[in-house]
Amino acid sequence: MNSERPSLWEFATELYGRDGVKSALLELQDEDKLEIPFLLFTLWVETYTGTLPRTEVAKLLTVASKISANLVRPMRASRQWLKAQQPEAVTLYRQLLAVELASEKLLLEKLESRFLRENLDEVCNRGEVLSTTECYLQLSGFCHTDKNKKRLATITASLWIRSFDSP
Repeated sequence: MNSERPSLWEFATELYGRDGVKSALLELQDEDKLEIPFLLFTLWVETYTGTLPRTEVAKLLTVASKISANLVRPMRASRQWLKAQQPEAVTLYRQLLAVELASEKLLLEKLESRFLRENLDEVCNRGEVLSTTECYLQLSGFCHTDKNKKRLATITASLWIRSFDSP
C-alpha cells in the first residue's frame, strides 16, 4: 500500500467531517439513491491512484451493491423507520446507527481489500477521459441537475482544500 495513502475508512471519515460534505453526501444518498460508500471509494481512488477502467468500476460496483442491498440499506431503512415511528426509542436508534456505520465500514474495507489484492492501482490511468467517479455516476443513472452539480462541487472542493492541509 502507498504509505502516503490513508485507508479508505480514514479517508472517508475525514472527508465526511469536512464543512458541507456530510449534508451534500446525505442529500445525494436520500434524493438520488447514490451509494455513498462507493462514491467515497471512487474519490479515494482518484485522489491517491488515478482512474480505474470502466470494467473495473462496474465489477467493484457489483460487489458493493450486493453488500449494500443486503446489509447497509436494510439497516438504514430500519433506523429511519424507527426515527419516524418511534422517536422515543433513542437507545435502539443509536444502536441501529452504530450497526449501519459498521456495515458501511465493512463495505469500504471490502472495496479497499479487493482494490489492493487485485493490484488495481497498477491498472489506473491518470489520462482516462472519464474519471472513476464520473463512470460510477453514469453506471448509476445519476442525473446532473444544478442542485447535484453543486453538491458534487462541495465534495470535490473539499478534496482540493484537503490536499493543502496535508503536511
